[in-house]
Amino acid sequence: MDFDRIYARFTAAKAADDFATMSDIIAQVNEYGNRLAVNGRGNEIPPNAVRIAEHVNVLIYHVMKLLHDGNSRKAYGYLLALAKNNVEGFDRFFHMLYLLGKTLYMVGNYPSAAKILSRYDEARNVKWNDVDELSLFYRGNCAAMLGDFNAAIKLYEQTLTINSAFVEAKRNLELVLRGTTENLARDVKSLWNFPNWRDVPIFINARDRLGVMKKLIDWLLDAGYRKLIVLDNDSTYPPLSEYYAALERDRRVKVIRLQKNFGFKALWLSNILERLKISTPYVYTDPDVLPIERCPKDFLKRLMKLLDGNRELRKVGLGIVYDDITFFGKAKFQEIESNFYDGTRVGDEIYFTQVDTTFALHSNLRHYSLRFSLRTTGDLQIYHLPWYFDYDNLPDDEKYYIEHAESCASVAMHFKQLGE
Repeated sequence: MDFDRIYARFTAAKAADDFATMSDIIAQVNEYGNRLAVNGRGNEIPPNAVRIAEHVNVLIYHVMKLLHDGNSRKAYGYLLALAKNNVEGFDRFFHMLYLLGKTLYMVGNYPSAAKILSRYDEARNVKWNDVDELSLFYRGNCAAMLGDFNAAIKLYEQTLTINSAFVEAKRNLELVLRGTTENLARDVKSLWNFPNWRDVPIFINARDRLGVMKKLIDWLLDAGYRKLIVLDNDSTYPPLSEYYAALERDRRVKVIRLQKNFGFKALWLSNILERLKISTPYVYTDPDVLPIERCPKDFLKRLMKLLDGNRELRKVGLGIVYDDITFFGKAKFQEIESNFYDGTRVGDEIYFTQVDTTFALHSNLRHYSLRFSLRTTGDLQIYHLPWYFDYDNLPDDEKYYIEHAESCASVAMHFKQLGE
């Protein structure tokens, strides 16, 4: 293969935002590289091939968009190129198993789809100890199409136990109970039904944070958002009680005291989405972020458009400003953040990359997801406020927070470790 010529084509396609051509080249190069690697010749992979392969997220996003647009055959071809001689890679990055299983389902290979999705569920349970209701739904459909109605019923019931707002699962359960697959819902749309942007539920996960959370809540209320829910993870900082009492006098804000510290996955582990019967996409965020000055107040409208434009996505998050941070440990965090944007651009100021628990709009799912997500840049960004603190002159609430922080609070733990 003439990799100088191939790389020139790839560079031209990248400059033109020709993501389809980029995806063709990435698939070709990955298949070639995997073939060399499996034969013990990985050291022969040319540098230009490696540079192209590093953009694999562009291909994965293109596959998801093809599925959204109904072009499952094309998506299947790309995934076969990625999976060839690379089965271990799909097991390691198990979200790829879901994508392969969904694609097999869409092309009508129900036995293989069911096996791959079951494998995905097992890998996911080992990693996160939870269940993806979308996978259960498609496994239910596979069972129904294969005539195993008893298995389908169990899978649909399990889906609805996790997510009672899953309209298609309800419909299919009723059909299968009547012994028919006629008019079976083959795909899912209901989990992407959006309310008015002002009424999107915004869940703020909190523990012992006061100053930073107040800034975020004040900004959101001033911007016109009217459905804020604070999830308090058993805070022990005394002044928070007074602040919560004041917040609860505002009809736009609800404070839910969880009575224990669930950590960063509190929204899903506490089952709050089911308890509140949430039926629309929602926002989940840490309390210590703040939209940048030029972020428009109605920014959720743009996030909603992005999420609705590809219903294989699980969430769309605001990017984090990191080039101007003043925190003494900034080099480590700048390196981490910059890695999210390398080889992941899929549109104008849009990146297909990991989004954790910073401000993000989620489809109406009941499980944590790190991948299948977009990050925005430009005017749709946030500050991570702890990166700008003067750690020699911290406010009282931040001192208290650091002293009582657990291991998942990365900046706080970084500070504590340096002080030991």
